[in-house]
Amino acid sequence: MLLVLLVPFCNSETSEDQNTYVAKKIRTPINLDGLADEKSWSHAIDLSDFTYPWETINAPTTRFKSVYDEENLYFYFYAEDDDIRLKQSGDEEMDAVASDRIEIFIRSSEETKPYYSFEMDPQGRVFDSKGEFGKYIDKDYDFPRSDFDFVGDIKSDSYTVEGKFSLSVLKEMELLVDNTIMIGLYRGEYLLDENGEPITKWISWIIPDSEKPNFHIPSSFGKLKLH
Repeated sequence: MLLVLLVPFCNSETSEDQNTYVAKKIRTPINLDGLADEKSWSHAIDLSDFTYPWETINAPTTRFKSVYDEENLYFYFYAEDDDIRLKQSGDEEMDAVASDRIEIFIRSSEETKPYYSFEMDPQGRVFDSKGEFGKYIDKDYDFPRSDFDFVGDIKSDSYTVEGKFSLSVLKEMELLVDNTIMIGLYRGEYLLDENGEPITKWISWIIPDSEKPNFHIPSSFGKLKLH
């Protein structure tokens, strides 16, 4: 009789735990065009563990990738969406926060220090802010665009956002320590309800410890490690 022992598979390169993403190092810088079709992206781990934390239905597909080189941390989001809603009032920041978008929050390991949020739509608009948990959110704050950039691409059934952060600035701001960044990965999905009224459903990688939708809390963050 042949006894087969089944051992759960664990890819140590993917993560140390479910709340850790591992970014691989690349040699060739990436040109931002929203497509992520360069060979360098083939080294990235594909993260698709995104859900509706406060809904009982399945969320549309969201995927995230990240790699880095000597100068930048690159990121890429793919968002399945056959009804892309993009507000057009002329106020770029407020339009971004009222449109289909992806979001990245970055914070220090010390929860008393500021965290930074970047809410990016596929038209290249961003609502960025700085805050401290439970104290304030500075909505007028602007992260230097010389140290952060992104480009979007829109299809009939999806959109993508591809961008980068300067590693030197993340280190200076003590957001990258010991090759680790505390990071939140989210998505705002705009829909019309049965009465034709716009509603928003929130998608997240980590399920926050909150009964009501709220990403501005420490429990909504995971870790991104440079490998």
